[in-house]
Amino acid sequence: GVAWAYKALGAILAGKPEDAARFAIGAHKLAGDDEYQTCQALWLQGWAALRSGETSQLISSESLLNDALSRAGNRSLSDIECSTLLALAELELHRASWAPALDQCKEALFVSVRCEYRLHAAEAHNLMSRILAAQRRFSDARTEAAAALESATCDGPPYCYLAAFTEANDLIQQFGV
Repeated sequence: GVAWAYKALGAILAGKPEDAARFAIGAHKLAGDDEYQTCQALWLQGWAALRSGETSQLISSESLLNDALSRAGNRSLSDIECSTLLALAELELHRASWAPALDQCKEALFVSVRCEYRLHAAEAHNLMSRILAAQRRFSDARTEAAAALESATCDGPPYCYLAAFTEANDLIQQFGV
């Protein structure tokens, strides 16, 4: 199931949500009694459904993500909990539900700071920056982008979380900081 989960993640990041959904379903079938793999597969299925861009998939996405979040929270699977909270925040952003999106990001940030997951923290700050920008709260968005840059920097280039580092730099340039 692990290989299928990695294939699903790769397909999501490559912009191929249909392939990702197929791989995530395969990962879920192969997870068996392994709760970590089950939670990961549910998160990936939910994220793939969200990334499909189809309105009809949003309900499925929300259900899968909430199931993953509940299971991850009950079993202290903090990395999956963070990833799932961020996916739920993206779902709320897609719906233009600003307050719930920010709440999900803040919760993901809390978990990431508690567990010292700098990469998740960088992703949470970047997503909060995009949400605040969508609300036209550009000063707050700049602050979050700067926090994302700090979290993503780690030991500095080339030793950084490049995807979040690049996004944070782009957001900062977009806001004229």
